[in-house]
Amino acid sequence: MAQPYDRHFDDRPWHPAHPLVPATWLETDTGDGCIASSIHDLAIWTRALMNRGTGLISGDSFVLLTQKIIERGGSSLPGYYGYGVSTSEHNGNAIISHSGGMVGYSSFMCADMDAGLGACAIVNGLASNASQQVAWYALELLQAAAQGRELPAVPSPLDRTRVENAVDFAGTYRTTNGAALTLTSNGERLLLDRGDGQVLLEADSADTFRTLHPDFDRHLFRFARDELGTVSEVFHGPAWYTGDDYSGPTSFDYPGEWDVYPGHYRCYNPWHTNVRIVLRKGRLALLHSGGAEEPLMPLPDGSFRIGDDLESPERAHFHADAVVDGQCLRVNLSGNDFERFFTQ
Repeated sequence: MAQPYDRHFDDRPWHPAHPLVPATWLETDTGDGCIASSIHDLAIWTRALMNRGTGLISGDSFVLLTQKIIERGGSSLPGYYGYGVSTSEHNGNAIISHSGGMVGYSSFMCADMDAGLGACAIVNGLASNASQQVAWYALELLQAAAQGRELPAVPSPLDRTRVENAVDFAGTYRTTNGAALTLTSNGERLLLDRGDGQVLLEADSADTFRTLHPDFDRHLFRFARDELGTVSEVFHGPAWYTGDDYSGPTSFDYPGEWDVYPGHYRCYNPWHTNVRIVLRKGRLALLHSGGAEEPLMPLPDGSFRIGDDLESPERAHFHADAVVDGQCLRVNLSGNDFERFFTQ
């Protein structure tokens, strides 16, 4: 087996400058994990799906696999998810795809069902979308060759230091206790001003930025816009800053028992090693170490639903019997106990 690799720092958003380390070895008896395969076997499986599972499953079962049950957004190719296979359309052709991974590995297969072309990739690194990018590009090459078109250019690495709308974020933002955050734009560069110099911010996604500076690398900078589209707020971990254009409330009511929940929690789960709970604007939020954030929505039984989706089964339970010196020491996230850690 190829040596798997994972990020060296597991408690902050990944940056290309961060080193990689050999990933944790583990075995599981779960139905969706601990499967060792080769790219040859994955190609066989891709061909089987392109043949609609003939000889393996019935036609009705293949329809179930690829039916449009759940809309899948937030992707470069939006579509739907069925019983295990994603479906979408590209240039009028039906596309099926699926991703997978283990700690330190990622895999992806995609197929143009109308053109009879497929591609798959396996990567022994941490980037969850690396195998997806490789497979999609391979499929685009095959499609162009089959149609006699010019081959698409090799994708260029993104220059994340380039921010076309950097001026949108320039300004001074303050917390309710007076702490200030000043940002300036220099052409297509967004800079955080400090007394000892400037810190370059790099684009992570729309209105979201990261930096390598050790004072700020634990969290992403997330900017929020008002109803007119003007940037008026910025969040960084537990901190909330408002700009001159912010016109909303600055104080919020919330249950006093929530004050014991914020903190850094860890779990011996190689997929999900640590999270942070923060309290901002009178609401609790779950911050994943990779940078994603989800609101914690209070439920009548004292637990919290994780995320905005009303149908989400994910839950957070704070252990009332594990509160010591004004701090909750344990939170259960959908079956996994996370213990309070000494870092912030």
